[in-house]
Amino acid sequence: MVRIFIFIFSTLFLVSNILPERTRDKERQELRNLYRENKYKELIPKLELYTESFPEEKLFFLFLAKSYLYRDDLKSPVDLKDPFENESSFSILRENYSLSSKLFSKYIPELEYVDNTQKWEDWYFYWGLSELMLGQKSKAYHLFQKSSKYDSTRPDVYYNMGVLSLETGNLTEAHKNFIKYKNLNEKIQFQK
Repeated sequence: MVRIFIFIFSTLFLVSNILPERTRDKERQELRNLYRENKYKELIPKLELYTESFPEEKLFFLFLAKSYLYRDDLKSPVDLKDPFENESSFSILRENYSLSSKLFSKYIPELEYVDNTQKWEDWYFYWGLSELMLGQKSKAYHLFQKSSKYDSTRPDVYYNMGVLSLETGNLTEAHKNFIKYKNLNEKIQFQK
């Protein structure tokens, strides 16, 4: 009788641990699929819930940060005619950039040296964009530089560094970055 009870209890315990893990794997796969398809509007609420439920899954915080940065369901304030709608749109965009920046600044340094499967040049580039959108030009420039150290063949990094150098009056640095951008862009076009 005791053996039967132990068998039933251990079976229930195993099943109760296996089923949630399978559900979690399925949810994780669904999130990755939406991420690959760039469906940020759909992804944000799901990632918010997932990261709240599983805070140990730190990579998903980076997915959430990029989703805040690239969400495409908001109208550009430039396209809006109503000043109140325009102000609301600016506020939402700024909040998204701020959330994105906070998540990147927390999780990139935590994950960078323990996860060698990621393309860190991309994550630093996205973080740089979020800082740029918040007006943090010096920080954005530093992050673009960090991105270029991981991958020196990415033209958009040099374009952004060129623009930032131009805005700060550093014409020599701007020229160097624009030349790198032009050369890398031509190389990419040639390879196509």
